[in-house]
Amino acid sequence: MPEFFGLNMTPGTEYICCTPKSLHISGVAIDSGEIAKIYLMIEDYLFIVATVSPVIPQALLNFNFSKGEEIVFKTEGNATVSLFGYWKPEEDDDSTY
Repeated sequence: MPEFFGLNMTPGTEYICCTPKSLHISGVAIDSGEIAKIYLMIEDYLFIVATVSPVIPQALLNFNFSKGEEIVFKTEGNATVSLFGYWKPEEDDDSTY
C-alpha cells in the first residue's frame, strides 16, 4: 500500500533527497504568501515545474522517481508551499499479474 509523502517548503529553500524507495509527486499547493515558482533539478538541469499563487493555488504534477535517485526541489518567491505525493510500495518478485 502506498505511503503518503508531504513536504512543506518555505520561500527560497532547497530540498535534496536520495529517494529511499520509489516516489511519485502528485502536486503542489500554496500554503501562504503571494507567489512561488517550484523548480526540479535533475543532474545539472533545472526545470520550472509549477507556479502557484492565490489565483492558482494548486498545480497537479506527475513525476515518478526511482529508488536511489537524487532529486532537488527549489522554490523562488515569497510563498510557503506543500509538495505532496506518495512513496510507492516495493515490488514483490513473487507477485502475480
